[in-house]
Amino acid sequence: MVEKKELYSKYLEREVTYTFIEDRGSDIFLYFFDGANLYDKKESFMGEIWALDKAVEKIGLRANLVGIYCAEGEEGRARTNEYSPFKNFANKETNAKLNPKGILTGKFIVEELLPLVEKNKKTSSRLIGGSSMGGIMSLYMGSAYPEYFDKVLAMSTHFILEPVGMGEFLAKYDSKNNQKIYLDTGTKEFDDEITQKSYVSLSKMAYGFLKDKLDIKYVVDQGAIHNEKYWQKRLPDALKFLLFT
Repeated sequence: MVEKKELYSKYLEREVTYTFIEDRGSDIFLYFFDGANLYDKKESFMGEIWALDKAVEKIGLRANLVGIYCAEGEEGRARTNEYSPFKNFANKETNAKLNPKGILTGKFIVEELLPLVEKNKKTSSRLIGGSSMGGIMSLYMGSAYPEYFDKVLAMSTHFILEPVGMGEFLAKYDSKNNQKIYLDTGTKEFDDEITQKSYVSLSKMAYGFLKDKLDIKYVVDQGAIHNEKYWQKRLPDALKFLLFT
């Protein structure tokens, strides 16, 4: 059963909504960004969902599922701010428009949400996952908190927002931490050809940078566009790689 709850964050200075599907017989925890897009099509931004619960069931995985809702408003800038774990942006125009709070989002998850959700429970493995801006945050969390998250799932990651900052995060990954990463991109993420080529090339560069240091898989999904319908399709195999191989 999906439980929807709220937790006030001193870091984000707001009530953060999150969902929790508990499996008392499992010590595995999966944390996903954009929690509103996980289960309910009426609540989802694009009317499509990840169907995380169905993916877990399909592959026979027992796990505790946590969905973290993003901030709303400001024509999407509130979400972008909370999912931007950079001190600033290389692009001056972007720097003027945004107020990055992703580092605070990370502190909220590790210091406020995680202790509450996992209270009195033993944990053998944690996965952090998301897509687009959620992919940025997932890669950041794995880099900044390797002692907490040994599995990272980043679909259709929006590397183009801040390639330099993303490179700095990737450089912090270390083979001694024994982490696994799943990356992917679709070949039709965006209509704009330049943006699309950048999306794929930057993800390939990230894979190339990490492949000799970590257990990592990179998938190019032919014809896939930028929404939950395609992330849902790729999710079972991504989870299999991260948790069963």
